[in-house]
Amino acid sequence: METITVENPTLYDKAVEDASKKYKVVFVLITGEVDKATGESWCPSCRVAAPILKKLLPTVPDSVLLYCPVVKSEYRGNPSYPYRKKPGVDGGVPTLHWINAPSPMPPLGQCAQEDYVAMWLEMVKEQL
Repeated sequence: METITVENPTLYDKAVEDASKKYKVVFVLITGEVDKATGESWCPSCRVAAPILKKLLPTVPDSVLLYCPVVKSEYRGNPSYPYRKKPGVDGGVPTLHWINAPSPMPPLGQCAQEDYVAMWLEMVKEQL
């Protein structure tokens, strides 16, 4: 599964547009940025979710992950943060979205719980 990092929210729309042309399933993960010095996210739930998502997301055929890290100082407590205002990707971190679903699909906010991720991905596969 390809992962495309969207370094800045201003690049999000173009990344979704490009990915939607190549892949049937475009996942968007809004997650806490990884500190380059420690190799870990500032978000505890994001640290737990990362290996779960790495294991389970590749089970969905013809899919891509748009990885959208958020900087703690810009995101935390800021209701005007761009991803919080973007239709279809609002929510906390980590949150996984199927951005080009054929029918409305609720985002997955329980990314740190493997059974929830597996169940959510099964619902995705049923729509393919």
